Amino acid sequence: MFYKKIPTSIKLSTLQKNITTGFIWTGIQTVGTKLIALTTQLFLAWLLVPEDFGKVSIATSITSVIFLIQALGLSDVMVSRGHMYFKVFNLAKSIAALTSLACFLISILTGLITGIYLFQDIEITYLILIFSFCVPFNAMSVIADAKLRIDLKFKQLSFIRLLEFFISNFLLVSFVLLNLGIYSFVLAPVVASISRYFLIHKIANVQHLFHFSLHHYTYLLSNSLWGFLHNICQTIIRQSDYLIIGLFVSTQAVGLYFMGYSLSVQVIGLLVNSLTPVFFPILRKINTENKEKIKIILIKIITVFSLFGMCFSFLQATLAEPLMTIFLEPKWKESILIVQILSIGIGFNVASTVWAISLKLKNAFYKQAILSLQGVTIFIISITLATKYYGTIGTAVSVSLYNIFFNLYLLAISLKYYNIEIRTILNISFKYFFIALIIFGTTYLITFDAQFNNWTKILINSIIPATIYFISTYLFDNNSKNIYQEIYTKFVKK
Repeated sequence: MFYKKIPTSIKLSTLQKNITTGFIWTGIQTVGTKLIALTTQLFLAWLLVPEDFGKVSIATSITSVIFLIQALGLSDVMVSRGHMYFKVFNLAKSIAALTSLACFLISILTGLITGIYLFQDIEITYLILIFSFCVPFNAMSVIADAKLRIDLKFKQLSFIRLLEFFISNFLLVSFVLLNLGIYSFVLAPVVASISRYFLIHKIANVQHLFHFSLHHYTYLLSNSLWGFLHNICQTIIRQSDYLIIGLFVSTQAVGLYFMGYSLSVQVIGLLVNSLTPVFFPILRKINTENKEKIKIILIKIITVFSLFGMCFSFLQATLAEPLMTIFLEPKWKESILIVQILSIGIGFNVASTVWAISLKLKNAFYKQAILSLQGVTIFIISITLATKYYGTIGTAVSVSLYNIFFNLYLLAISLKYYNIEIRTILNISFKYFFIALIIFGTTYLITFDAQFNNWTKILINSIIPATIYFISTYLFDNNSKNIYQEIYTKFVKK
């Protein structure tokens, strides 16, 4: 045998402490990056036009899919086999080096084909070619990133990601002010990727040099390839709507949709990005045979994500019009409805986050990939038809419906192993969905045709419904009450 499996177990109290610690640091990172991203996006919206955002969206959509080759799903596989990290170090680095070279060559070729022949825009080609220089640095950083995750060093990871994000956005704005235009969007990430590579290796105390070896490559690649297929499918789901709009509508429409979509996923960023990086490496330390303990934790995660996800998704839907009217120019007006439509399904996207984690816990990378393959097939077909006949509004409606129904399907299939019934999932998610819909929908209808100014609409549609939502769930829902009390005990009373 190439390795000996080491059984692991962890006390529930220790587990909760690790999750809380990880949540705090990744939460700080997420809030910081979201504030930086939102400020940068609003600033750039004043300097650039929708067509500029459209070209960048098309280029990054193409490179996002290709760039997955650089990681090949190694990170999660190395975390799942963390006890063998140093024995597979050279193998992992060797695989990363080969895949980064392949990814670099593919991105150059794809840039030439898509920019010149598919979209007939040479600027898209230039954007992809410049962005491709991120590849080797991102690929070789995966190994050091996995080491920090294995050691549960979330504070260091949060610092690195926040610093990288700050550098990228600071340079982005600086380059735009220096009249570098849309090329600022790719030059800034290249510099940030190089900086991150050296910093993460230093903090993780991982060597740059390695001995090239592909000995026992199946040990990593057997699951890594399925993880890679899953990542490919998920990236296509996140990016293909831009490309489809570009093909059936226009580059300007892509820019308008990009603005709406990026603003609508703030809930995912604040909740999911704060917690999901924490769950897998920590839960991986539980004995996988202890289904009951994992079941309790997974149900609690779904409850927390549904409770806050549904609230914040409807909150951003009701605030989209007054906020975007105040802070954005009229040229972005068409993005408002896109934000509102997409927000309806975002809560379910948040609630379903644990489906992939639950499969990773039992090393079901194959099943994870198959479900993602089903998802990308349904997504592309539905988005293509909706966009072709109804434009960007059709795209937004189709994406929202996908987030609601297919994500519930993913939860139902993936959680069967832990004896979590679909009825339990539906009760949790739809309960908070309808509570949020009724409360936030009522205040929104009150202010919809009324002669309130935008600042008054913001106050009415935020403070009043949010207060009613949290008070009503505290008083009439025991699960919500327990969650609020735990948060108070850990973060306020302490």
